[in-house]
Amino acid sequence: NIHDNSLPSISFKIPNSDICIFDDPPLKPYFMGLYGLIDEIYDQDKCLSFIDDLSNVLLKSNLVVIFKVKKHKNSLSKRYLKKVNNLKYKNIIMANPNISPKKLIEKTKLTISFPCSTPSIIAKSLNKKSFFYHPNKIRESKYLNHNIPLIYGEDNLSKIIKSIFN
Repeated sequence: NIHDNSLPSISFKIPNSDICIFDDPPLKPYFMGLYGLIDEIYDQDKCLSFIDDLSNVLLKSNLVVIFKVKKHKNSLSKRYLKKVNNLKYKNIIMANPNISPKKLIEKTKLTISFPCSTPSIIAKSLNKKSFFYHPNKIRESKYLNHNIPLIYGEDNLSKIIKSIFN
């Protein structure tokens, strides 16, 4: 269960890392409708693909990866939380959701975040490499105008990771 302390997490000392990933988890369908968030970006299946693509690319590497999930609420998709709970790989460290994104970004070389989320903007302000990632090509949004690249598709993700770390 993602709400307990049994997951490997960063407690007090934040390690240096190669990549820090920040998600934007989908809500349960009821809450998506309630908040009017029927959107191609936040579709549950695309959010699950976000994790799958990143896992597939990063498991083939020796990179140290910190994965930070937004603070959990009862409104989040159970399928998504189950997938996140299963991210138990030797090179992926699950960050405590209460740690500030800025503190993690300061200790990493590259920040990857879900489109339109703040961590890549914070990384850019700290002169750190960053990009937004989405599994599918999405239409440009007014929220993506921070001159931060939007990478889509697992093949493109793999190419850019290799170009940064090789």
